[in-house]
Order: sequence, then C-alpha cells, then structure tokens
Amino acid sequence: MKRDSPPQGRRPAKERQPEDWLDRLVRLESHFGRFARDVVGVFLLALALISLLALPGLTRGALLILWTAFLRRWFGWGSYLLVLGIGGLGVMVLRRSDEPPRWGRLIALELAGFFSLAVLTLLGGGSLERAEKGLDGG
Repeated sequence: MKRDSPPQGRRPAKERQPEDWLDRLVRLESHFGRFARDVVGVFLLALALISLLALPGLTRGALLILWTAFLRRWFGWGSYLLVLGIGGLGVMVLRRSDEPPRWGRLIALELAGFFSLAVLTLLGGGSLERAEKGLDGG
C-alpha cells in the first residue's frame, strides 16, 4: 500500500525550504539557551582569575601580556579592582537570582572604586608621567 500524502508534520522533499542562518540561530537558542547564563558566568570568572594571576606576573601568554598591559596603562592599581569587579559580575550571573540588582549598592561600589583611583593618584603625587606609565591610579 502506497501513501499519496506525506506523514503529518513532514513536508515532501520538493516543498522543503532551505534553512537560513536566523532559523538555525533560533533553533540553537531553543536547545542551548538555558545554558547561556552559565557559559557567560564561567567565562567572566575564568577571565577574572586568569587576569588576577597575570597582573602580578605569575603567568604569561601572548594575549595575557596585551590584556594586562592595557589594564595597567589605563587603570594602574585600579586594574585589580576592575578584575575583582569582573569576578563579582561572574558570580552574580551564576547565582540565577530573579530579583533585580540593587542599583544603589552597585552605584556606591562604582563610586568607591572611582574615588580609590583618585586617592591612589594623589598618593603618587598626581604626576602625569607616572599616570602614563600606568602607575598609581592609571
């Protein structure tokens, strides 16, 4: 016995349209979307840990040297604060909390970090040459 119509849910080979990249992306997100927060959180924690080891020179690599040079040049001693902030963000992403972030606390931490960079710059004498070398507050 031969079927004249295809089974339900399937299109005959003639009628199938090739999938475009957007359909593939939607299908990928529907299968693996629940793991996206975990991947981002683990990536941020790994970046923070590797950066924390690279800043004092405990580990090296081609990309790490460029990354730490960038951090030291622009943030000086504040690069440690930035790396700790990246690690804290990774922990927040992994916590899977449904409550919104406490914006007051976040702004207070940012202001504290900014003011600590200013204090480090003042303790170093406020020299432009030292700031260009990435010392003090960057």
